[in-house]
Amino acid sequence: MYCVAGGQCGPCSSLPVDKTCTDVDASTPACDEPSGHCVECTEDQAQACSGSTPVCDPETHICVPCTEHSQCPNSACDIQEGECFPEEPELIFYVQGSLSDCQNKDGKSAQTAFCALADVPLEEPKTTIRLLPGVTSPLALTVPEGKAVALVREGMQIPEINGQAIGGPTLVVSPGARLYISGIRLRYSTPTGYMVRCAAGAFYAHDSIWEGNGTHESKALEASACDTFIHRSRIVRCGSGIQASSGTLLVENSFIIQNGVGGFSAFNLLNTVKARITYSTIGLNKVINGVSTFMCTGNGQNITVRNSAVVGLAPLTNCKEEMGQILVFENGMKEEVPDIAAANNLMSQWFNPPQLDVYTPKNDEQGVDPLEGTAMWEEGDPKFDFFKAAIPTDAPSFAGARQPF
Repeated sequence: MYCVAGGQCGPCSSLPVDKTCTDVDASTPACDEPSGHCVECTEDQAQACSGSTPVCDPETHICVPCTEHSQCPNSACDIQEGECFPEEPELIFYVQGSLSDCQNKDGKSAQTAFCALADVPLEEPKTTIRLLPGVTSPLALTVPEGKAVALVREGMQIPEINGQAIGGPTLVVSPGARLYISGIRLRYSTPTGYMVRCAAGAFYAHDSIWEGNGTHESKALEASACDTFIHRSRIVRCGSGIQASSGTLLVENSFIIQNGVGGFSAFNLLNTVKARITYSTIGLNKVINGVSTFMCTGNGQNITVRNSAVVGLAPLTNCKEEMGQILVFENGMKEEVPDIAAANNLMSQWFNPPQLDVYTPKNDEQGVDPLEGTAMWEEGDPKFDFFKAAIPTDAPSFAGARQPF
């Protein structure tokens, strides 16, 4: 409570007209009317939030690092550092795949967007690229050593990078570099290539899609000594899913579905990689080289699968603890089935028919869905699901990437 008119005590909203919370304490300049307290920030009064803490936490009313690109609407979020990418116009470029009048485009607006990703100058430490849907592929992007690039969707329609015309990897992260993608569709690649390759850098994907054609053997992602983060994304019908060697791998609220043509199927986890897969849906991946879902190669792996829904053809994994290959399932549901018919049958028991490769758990009022109550949130788990609906943090919930309607 604060001293207000007439020597009375009252909430911050009752301060005299010539006084504000800044006058009470410069470190708490915002008035949170529901609590009556002066705080560092509110959703409407976040002027104190900048630099490495650009976002106001709605629960604590304290300025915190950004974790989502939507929190930095004028550029993008450098999640590793917790601050927004620079907002200066000279560090923000537009790209729209095209073959028309490319020599006269400067990339400084949606109307004058560069025709290809490779046209964007990446000399500065941090650059934001806004990708628009185009009639042709914007081709490949390589992030140079030591640089940070955010590749984010511009507009409502999902832009696509079709790798078939590239003749090599679609996105490459060089050592010491980091790449963020958000709202992007990566489609196909060369028959035996990969859509994303990261070596000794960092790669973050939010709300993105890897989509193969079910025929080519190309990998969705190849990461070597890379810190890799996959959030609210879909990896479907690729020749191979995620290959990670050393480094770290975090997969949250994602769908890994129907992968497998050659090499491996869903996950190939190599020497000393540390992986955490939580609140994800993994199913219908084919048996490739004797394993459908979790292949361990080498030793030293430490893999935790939490609160996830996993339907795997037998054998689901070849990871062996006695060989130093640790694979642990915590909560969630995991079933190993003999063939694809049994897998489809089980998926139909657990989920409603998929929409755009998104599987939503059944929530039958007349019965209990097998996934209900199988997940239990803990600190470090995501608080929201694939569609950003809240996940219960104080009670059991549904396993998988999506909570029920």
